[in-house]
Amino acid sequence: DVVESQAAALAAIRANDIDRQMIAACLAAIETAHTGADPGDEAEADAALHLAIYEASHNLVLLQMMRALSGILRSDVIQNRNRMFTIPETRELLRDQHRDIAQAILNRDPEGARRATHEHLAYIRRAAREIRRAEEKLGQSLRRRSGGGLDQRAAPEDPA
Repeated sequence: DVVESQAAALAAIRANDIDRQMIAACLAAIETAHTGADPGDEAEADAALHLAIYEASHNLVLLQMMRALSGILRSDVIQNRNRMFTIPETRELLRDQHRDIAQAILNRDPEGARRATHEHLAYIRRAAREIRRAEEKLGQSLRRRSGGGLDQRAAPEDPA
């Protein structure tokens, strides 16, 4: 969270015209993918924006770290998006959050970029926790339904 928020703030300060064009292109790709409602395209556009932000930060350590992790980032984005689409209005919210981050960078507003990135990542964490809890409850319900309920796991030995 701190690393990504700092990268967005640095991008707002350090981005040159080429970087800003790349971020604007990534934002346009997010909009196009959103309109097409293809989760794979949305995830690719999402990951591309995050990488463009790191590139625009002009921080070599951050950039090398993110390039090394870019495959993991794409995989995580795809998994998170597929799971998060189970939450109503998530697609619009994610698009709007990315729009806010990109626009703050394009406006050369480091605090706005930092804040928008922090809010985006906080939402991702909250949504992931909600999904995990829902999956745990579903798993418990399925175990109970199949006769392997909670009572059987924790039941003491029958003294008779």
